[in-house]
Amino acid sequence: MDHQVTSYDFNLLQSVFTSASEGIIIVNREGQIVLANKSAENLFGYESEELEGETLEVLIPSRYRAHHPQHREGFFQAPKSRKMASGLDLTALRKDGTELPVEISLSSFYSNDEMYTAAFIVDVTLRKQHELNIKENEARLKEYSEKLEQKVKERTQELEFLNLGLQSQVQERKVAEATLVEAQKLYTAIAENFPNGLISVLDMDFRFVFVNGSEFNRRGLDRADLIGKTYLSYVSNPEDVEPFLHEIASGKELSIEVTLADQTYQLHGAPLRDDEDAVFQLLIVEENITAQKKAQDEVQQNLAKEKELNELKSRFVSMASHEFRTPLSTILSSVSLIGKYPDDAREKRQKHILRIKSAIANLTNILNDFLSIGRLEEGKVDPTFETVDLTALIHETREEIEPSLKGGQELVCECKEGIEIWSDPRLLKNVFLNLLSNASKYSDENQQVMVACVDRGSYLDMTIQDFGNGIPKAEQSNIFTRFFRAGNVTNIQGTGLGLYIVKNYLTMLGGEISFKSEEDKGTSFFLKLPKHAKDTSH
Repeated sequence: MDHQVTSYDFNLLQSVFTSASEGIIIVNREGQIVLANKSAENLFGYESEELEGETLEVLIPSRYRAHHPQHREGFFQAPKSRKMASGLDLTALRKDGTELPVEISLSSFYSNDEMYTAAFIVDVTLRKQHELNIKENEARLKEYSEKLEQKVKERTQELEFLNLGLQSQVQERKVAEATLVEAQKLYTAIAENFPNGLISVLDMDFRFVFVNGSEFNRRGLDRADLIGKTYLSYVSNPEDVEPFLHEIASGKELSIEVTLADQTYQLHGAPLRDDEDAVFQLLIVEENITAQKKAQDEVQQNLAKEKELNELKSRFVSMASHEFRTPLSTILSSVSLIGKYPDDAREKRQKHILRIKSAIANLTNILNDFLSIGRLEEGKVDPTFETVDLTALIHETREEIEPSLKGGQELVCECKEGIEIWSDPRLLKNVFLNLLSNASKYSDENQQVMVACVDRGSYLDMTIQDFGNGIPKAEQSNIFTRFFRAGNVTNIQGTGLGLYIVKNYLTMLGGEISFKSEEDKGTSFFLKLPKHAKDTSH
């Protein structure tokens, strides 16, 4: 019986190892590859088990191999979970001789008194290419902006020169009229050929004197409706634009970003001067930069998501290394001691068998948490609704966890019989198991855990109360965050995933959860369950 449980546990661990999307390679102290999962073999182009027995240097470009054994030995001398060569670009070598950029996280562990290192390897080729594309786009955008700015300055100088010419020939009417016509043609030619924007000329009262550009058709504007009207009546945020116009009128050249008709524009403003160097008109160039802003925002969001994933991955590796090591060490030591006892030492063997079963149960709970959060993140949890005898489900859950209660602990249920609701019994049971096992785990021996139900008509109020460690006030805002564990319970085994899963399951069932806690006095969780749940898993 014990051998079957241990094999089941090993199969679960092996399944996690082989199905991981990251490449995982296990190396002994001599740098020899003792194990590689399918993702690692595919990543480097090797057949099944072909990497096993090779030295780690077979995956390292030749220019780095000479110094790598020294770096490897240095890690084994002072092992700790970390990213390899943080801040540097790492490359690895495929079987066919090609190189690929990678990110590597290292974590050490012991097995049979021998130290091993696990390397978690991610191919970052697409991300590197994405970063290169961003840099190229930024360079092109900068070049375009500089050219546009230069073009605006050149056209501004032409316009200033033209205005000076008009004033110097005021007595020559025909020449002045011809020059004015040419100026209008120049305005129109510049504006009509200006991409993704408008060019406007304003008088000193900020009224339109001239306006044209490619944005007219896209935004459905009419020049006749704008000429003579103030620029501030045309924009949607005059309180931001008015100070900008006053600065231009004072003789400065400025640029700002504004939103017009749900589009983002870069406004470039320059003063137009007469022959006495006095500002008499304002040149405003509107450039539609909505697409560029959207691209920048998407890049920032993608980078933020990637950063969050990397942080979660690091926390997962650190936590998994710690949480798996403790029960595995217990199992190994107990198995070793059982083998040394004589045949008549039944009680001693039974003691260690119970330790092994408890350690395996802990491992199973950890793996269940990992599998649950994986299904949640992938959207693969689909509630199945049916009529549920809530009181019977609570009693069933209580019977399952009673063998794991600490000495003298008691679960007291104050729920009347026959309470029925329309919900998913599988998800509800997972919620109750998490909350009741937490209440026991974080309480001392000889303490009670209370469960109470109150029927409110359309919904039920449930309270699960313990008198244990409680949650520090400063940390209560993070209690439903994945991988979070309060500072006063880090010595108690756990993954930090249970309450995150509970909250998500209750949300799917249309329920709510809140809590009240005081350190060293205990915690009460309050559940609000609808009598007739609706599927909100989407």
